[in-house]
Amino acid sequence: MDPYYHFNTVLSERMDVLGTTVSSYLSTVSTCDTSTSLDYKTLRKTTKKLLKSTEGTLKDLQSTIRAVENDRGKFEHIDDDELSRRRAFVSDGCQLWTIVTLTLTLVVLTALVFYLP
Repeated sequence: MDPYYHFNTVLSERMDVLGTTVSSYLSTVSTCDTSTSLDYKTLRKTTKKLLKSTEGTLKDLQSTIRAVENDRGKFEHIDDDELSRRRAFVSDGCQLWTIVTLTLTLVVLTALVFYLP
């Protein structure tokens, strides 16, 4: 079995969960006192774990693509169009992951700047 499809499914599921988790996190940050909120601390921890595991899945997908690129003869069933689709999927996932990470960083920095005494 081609491991790409397993990691593709895992990444799709994680991205869906990540979207929901980040929305909840951003809502919590904007509506509560983050210094005392248990919801905030729980969501922050969950979001960090999810970002880390998503990053790992992206790396796994990149590894499957590299394996195909390095030994095309072994993977003759994967044509150039399929390989291009795989690269595009991983590239889109990396871009989305980067956008989410930068957004969360910006939110945290903004909170620090505007709420410091």
